[in-house]
Amino acid sequence: MPNDADIRLIGHVGREPESDTTAKGTQRCRFSLAVNVYIAGETVANWYNVTVFGQSAEFVQNYITTGQPVLVKGDLVLREYQGRDGATKISPDVTAYKVISLSGRDDEGGGGEYRKTSRTTNAGPPKSASRSTGKGATRTTPSKPRDDDGDLPF
Repeated sequence: MPNDADIRLIGHVGREPESDTTAKGTQRCRFSLAVNVYIAGETVANWYNVTVFGQSAEFVQNYITTGQPVLVKGDLVLREYQGRDGATKISPDVTAYKVISLSGRDDEGGGGEYRKTSRTTNAGPPKSASRSTGKGATRTTPSKPRDDDGDLPF
């Protein structure tokens, strides 16, 4: 049976991304991610160490900053280590294959550039076609789908 440890996290970058190059010449970027969970009415931050490689690492290094909300998709690895007190601890590490900035266009801290373009077409309601439902009522359906993508930051 196949195994999969895929994880999707939404949180805020805790530590400024640090970039380096592996021995094989691949760019690598590391940062921490705080994900808030709510337990018994209290907010608790779960911390994850995130590592990303290649073009995704370049994106993180250039556009992601501390405090910025991001979506991280990747593989979860639980790493054991010895704490300062000598006790064995577990660190949740994520090897990410995708990092997406969730910053809005008005947020500080990067996330890429967004420019709202003005439309030169008529901004009135879309033309619609009416058709009978067979029971005396009519249903209005748009003749073509609305294009609202101009207001999205991605």
